[in-house]
Amino acid sequence: MPQINESIASFFDALTGELQRLLSKDEQVSVSWRRDGTRETAADLIWWSCALSVDPACKLFAGTNQEAVAEDPQETWQSALSQSIEHAAKAKFGALVSCQDLGTSEGPPDVWTRVPVAIVRGGRSSPDMYLALSPDLVTALGGDTPEANDLVESPAAAKAAGSNPLEIIQHVEIPVSVSFGRTHMRLKDLLGLAHGSVVQLDRELGDEVEIRVNNCVIARGEVVAVEGNYGVRILKMMSGGLSAAS
Repeated sequence: MPQINESIASFFDALTGELQRLLSKDEQVSVSWRRDGTRETAADLIWWSCALSVDPACKLFAGTNQEAVAEDPQETWQSALSQSIEHAAKAKFGALVSCQDLGTSEGPPDVWTRVPVAIVRGGRSSPDMYLALSPDLVTALGGDTPEANDLVESPAAAKAAGSNPLEIIQHVEIPVSVSFGRTHMRLKDLLGLAHGSVVQLDRELGDEVEIRVNNCVIARGEVVAVEGNYGVRILKMMSGGLSAAS
């Protein structure tokens, strides 16, 4: 089983910390994970799985039994778990990451990185929960994947084995906008706009337009027609390129 480095540990810290906050609305709940990961887990567990939007192969599994879930309605538990996973993932990969397709599933392979999680309510210990990370997610978090003898490598895992966190997040879709110009208007003029009104911008015909990511200008270009649609031909990349939008 892969060693749990500080990056993976901080991921578990963020996840369990958020889960504790969400479950502590009506009574004091303590949620903590233990570093002594094990492949042996209790039988008859209910497993939940979630794929991160950065890569469908980056999966996280949470397993517990009915007694642990019975403290809260299933919808509450599922919502808290989903929010906790997203909270931890966003801390690592950015605000655009989401938890997709959370639902019950079969348990993960024994060789996956997994840790036990203790849930304590008002001094009463609930049965342990277990968290398991897919090899792709371990790699994305900066950890080592299981040894080849322990796991039959899937195409997704093979792809991730040569990847790093930057390559993983390159799959994240980022909204790109094109700015034709700007203007300032008095509120009374804004309220007077109607169908057919013309708003004068601060650019002339033929001026370059701005390509923006996260409201930062990354390039300038000209408007062109592409098969009946508008497009923008890049004329000049700004200094720093996409790094200016970070």
